[in-house]
Amino acid sequence: MNQDKIKEIKQKYPKGTRIMLNSMDDPHHPVPSGTLGTVETVDDIGTIHMKWDNGQSLGLIVGEDSFYVIESVQNQEKIREADEKIRVLVVEPMKEPKVEYIENTLDDMQRVVGGLIEEIDLNDNTVLVCNEEGKLMNLQANRRVGRDVIAGTFFIAGDDGSEDLVSLTDEQVNEYKERFHELEEIEQQEVFEKIEITIRGF
Repeated sequence: MNQDKIKEIKQKYPKGTRIMLNSMDDPHHPVPSGTLGTVETVDDIGTIHMKWDNGQSLGLIVGEDSFYVIESVQNQEKIREADEKIRVLVVEPMKEPKVEYIENTLDDMQRVVGGLIEEIDLNDNTVLVCNEEGKLMNLQANRRVGRDVIAGTFFIAGDDGSEDLVSLTDEQVNEYKERFHELEEIEQQEVFEKIEITIRGF
């Protein structure tokens, strides 16, 4: 195996890459088909040294053994980053809803809505988060929710009953994309009327 090929193997299979084994050329090998493992290193002759999940450490030889990557190091990093954030649906005035990943912190939630947050419980383990002072700040009317009008940007997140919000499921994303797809033209006067109703009711 020439040095260019060895260099290519080292770049393709960096430490931490997850591998699934199809078969090994050696019929007496101790690693059965379907076993998962993690790349430890690639040596200077091109052998991929593995740490198999079954405790074995037999190396792989490109071109002789059959295997494939199930998770690259880059994908693992992306997954870890995503795990630290939650998937929400952001709805801005006169714009179609869009999926965003935000940090599950008060600061980032306030950044999205542009101020103090207010949570409005919805019916299916989801919550609407909007600007608590949106109407008082005369933010642009956005969407009608029930009998109310939400002023300013809001987002929808999942709610599993714990203290923190959680990511939306695919089904929830699709549901609320459809629900808020229509761009509503709402007069600002209607926002003022809602403020008046709230104050009188209080």
